[in-house]
Amino acid sequence: MEKRKHEHYNYWVSIFKPSLIYDIWQVADEWSIEHLSVDPKGTTHSKEHDNVMKKYGIDRHRASAYIIAKRTIENIKT
Repeated sequence: MEKRKHEHYNYWVSIFKPSLIYDIWQVADEWSIEHLSVDPKGTTHSKEHDNVMKKYGIDRHRASAYIIAKRTIENIKT
């Protein structure tokens, strides 16, 4: 049985993500690792999103994460 077809899947994801992000930030602070918050606006509905999905054969969520990471790396370099 696929987990995504479970009726409570979106609830589990909505609870899991913020708690995981908070835990990662705490560990990063403890280890003095710099962390950045990035605005994901405009990643899902763009031509680049479709191209990334087709090029790498990934789903829309991973394509959005890829674009966000790419933008972050470009911002750090400049």
